[in-house]
Amino acid sequence: MSKNRRSRNRDIGEGTDVGDDSSRARPPRRVKRWKRRFFVLLLLLVAAAAAVPTIIGRTSVRDTLLAKAMPPGYSIQSEQASLSWATSQSIGGLTIIDTAGKPLLTVESVTVPKTLFALATNQADLGKISVVRPTAYVESRAGGSNWEDFVAALQAMSQQPSSEPVRLAVEVVEGVVRGVDVTTGRQWLVENVGVNVVVDRVIDAKGSAQVTNSDSAERGSLQFRLQPNNAGGQYVELLAERLPLSPIEPWLSRASPGTQVSGVVSTDARVSWQVDPQRGLVLQSAGRMEGGNLEFASAALSGDRLRSRKLLMPWEIDIVGDQIAIKQLNLNADWVNFGAAGTFSLAELQSIRLNQLLAGQLPRRESSLSGNVNLATLAAQLPRTLQLREGVRIDAGHLTLKAGGRREGGRFVWQADASVANVAGTDGRRQIRWQEPIEANVTLGENAGGTPAVNVSINSPFAEANVRNQNNGVKGDFQVDLARFSQELSQFVDLQSLQLRGLGEGDFSLTRRQGNQFETRANVQLTDLRVAEA
Repeated sequence: MSKNRRSRNRDIGEGTDVGDDSSRARPPRRVKRWKRRFFVLLLLLVAAAAAVPTIIGRTSVRDTLLAKAMPPGYSIQSEQASLSWATSQSIGGLTIIDTAGKPLLTVESVTVPKTLFALATNQADLGKISVVRPTAYVESRAGGSNWEDFVAALQAMSQQPSSEPVRLAVEVVEGVVRGVDVTTGRQWLVENVGVNVVVDRVIDAKGSAQVTNSDSAERGSLQFRLQPNNAGGQYVELLAERLPLSPIEPWLSRASPGTQVSGVVSTDARVSWQVDPQRGLVLQSAGRMEGGNLEFASAALSGDRLRSRKLLMPWEIDIVGDQIAIKQLNLNADWVNFGAAGTFSLAELQSIRLNQLLAGQLPRRESSLSGNVNLATLAAQLPRTLQLREGVRIDAGHLTLKAGGRREGGRFVWQADASVANVAGTDGRRQIRWQEPIEANVTLGENAGGTPAVNVSINSPFAEANVRNQNNGVKGDFQVDLARFSQELSQFVDLQSLQLRGLGEGDFSLTRRQGNQFETRANVQLTDLRVAEA
């Protein structure tokens, strides 16, 4: 009996142990339920994150986000967008509107090849952005333009730039710029704009465009190439064919009020530059510019217009710091010829003082300047500016200039010569002529013994003057005949409102004292002087 009870108890104990092990291995229902909920929530979050770009791209949220990049008063609109974590990004029908409610820029589409994930994890490389058929609307006015206003507003709201370099590539396809001067109503158009730009530590870009204006159906073309040079700087090549000048008229008017400009220019130019730690800016420029049917007018010309059927200007200039080396610079037009060559230092030219001139202490850099102005052609275009008498026509005459610095033996000499000669014409009734030339000569430098050499002379039909050096200064004498001056000049210029008569002569001296102080003495004698308005 007891034996059977013990056996039953053992069986029960063993069964109890088995039951306990089974209950510990099976998870509770509540734990399984939370795992399922967490998995579903995770799926919902992933789906929501994946859907966010689509929601932004297909709703007005995209314009709300874009508007955050606009300055106050400006707005931006778009028609559609395609945003994705896994593929490229694009936005279409983009329009930026200025503070006056006018379109500033429209773009058919903008495409970024990077995925949103790639953009979020690597903002230093944005990939190649494609801008298709952008149209910029430029309205210029006195003192500014709508695009200058926009750029200034962007700069006002910009934050401190990031120190991390960003690589950016942009391709512009079939771009257009429509311009209008609201003051004159003149319009211009830049079309077929194609540009490829890569911005890294340096800029590599190339592009082309065609330009027309409302005054002429002729179309000009422009090509450029900007790339790094071997010295760590930049090098640009510019090739332009018959570009109209009228589009830059509003900007020229800021420097010279009332400016009007027309004509075309062609150029083939090359410019290279870099910044040297010791020498500063190093710039090399060479090229050739040609102009045709050029016209220029401004308020300073009193209603006259300066014209030139042809213009030719070749140049080759190097700049290192404040040193300018002109290897070639020539300007040839209908009424002027000019040439320059040599080396100049801006710091030396700005530091020249009177005591240095008197002591012959001038920059010792060889250079040359020369020019010739055709007075007949110039006077025909500028009668009001030159205040010519009514009916006067100048048929001949030249203004010549020659100047430069050179070594002569063991000394350095600066010399300048200018003259007006062979002036002749008619006043409508008779022939008129300037009988004798007007000449001016200046020589500054050193004599063979090293002493200062200063010589200035002026010779004309109505006046003479001579200046020469003396100990610690200069002395000179002069003679002037106001009646002869009035007689000669009144042949060409209207002096009816002014009466000039009398003789004047005298001498003067300028002496340098200690501490760069100067003492001036003069003796002047006037005879039968009369200066009055008629």
